[in-house]
Amino acid sequence: MKRKRFFLAVLILLGAGLIISAAPKIVQASSLVDTKSAAYQTGGYTLDDVRDYLIYLMYFILGFVGTLSLAAFVYGGIVFLTSAGSEQKVKKGKEILGAAVVGLVLVFSSVLIIQTLFGGLGINWDASSGKVPSLK
Repeated sequence: MKRKRFFLAVLILLGAGLIISAAPKIVQASSLVDTKSAAYQTGGYTLDDVRDYLIYLMYFILGFVGTLSLAAFVYGGIVFLTSAGSEQKVKKGKEILGAAVVGLVLVFSSVLIIQTLFGGLGINWDASSGKVPSLK
């Protein structure tokens, strides 16, 4: 019973941390559209505007998935360390850690995939610079 409470407490803390870490990005995303701009009033958005919004969305999603991957690492590590020699729990912990590694590889490679897609569409964006295009 104490173990279940411990895991529940850890999950609640991780969930709270996830919400707190995502809050600034959510606030920033809510202010991306300037309703008083001429582009908003006339519908005159350009491809650069769409690109900027997609890049902001990508960073938000990557941050969210990265946080979930960290939570999976922590949970898998706890399961692995508290296995007490049980082969089933050791196997479960290794599977969780393996899935977390695969998730991180997908997160890190997704920037390369998105940059390749943007390049194929003729959109110039250098993800290696770490600079997010500024909104107008």
